[in-house]
Amino acid sequence: TAPASLASCEGERCTLFVSTCGGRDDCGLAFAWMVTQRELVRGLFNGLAICAPVAFAVLLLVTGSLTVALLAILSIGLVVTSLLGTIKTIGWELGVGEAIAGTIVIGLAVD
Repeated sequence: TAPASLASCEGERCTLFVSTCGGRDDCGLAFAWMVTQRELVRGLFNGLAICAPVAFAVLLLVTGSLTVALLAILSIGLVVTSLLGTIKTIGWELGVGEAIAGTIVIGLAVD
């Protein structure tokens, strides 16, 4: 039978718990770390989604030139694509270190 904690879990979290721990109650840290990893990767993509439009708007406002703003956003996109493409080419999965590196690259590229 399933442990009591499975009675309260729903959807993706429950599926993740059961597949990771086999439904046991004794894998709390492993499960918590998996959730943390997933949220870090999600944060990377949320950062990309927020960063590009805000950087474009600021560049357009400050420079007054659509061409400069588009070229700067293209440059930022190519830097991030280069990082993520290299990770995929090497055969790594997008994990904690890669998500942190991506977030740093986004911040530095925008600066």
